Amino acid sequence: NNGPHVPQDIMDGVFQKQVTGKSDGTGVGLLITHGLLLKNNVTIEMNNMEGKGVKVTTQIPIYEG
Repeated sequence: NNGPHVPQDIMDGVFQKQVTGKSDGTGVGLLITHGLLLKNNVTIEMNNMEGKGVKVTTQIPIYEG
């Protein structure tokens, strides 16, 4: 990612309702995404990387059937 960092006040609540960094954003996109992932036992976290934009990490469990 070569985009800008997410301001820390937004990063602190990035998965909460009505938190957005966009002037025309609704603040529900990551809220919905986070909820769907949690329902499927997937974790997600976001962190600013020094000079490299934002790092998004997901952990998806392996199901053996």
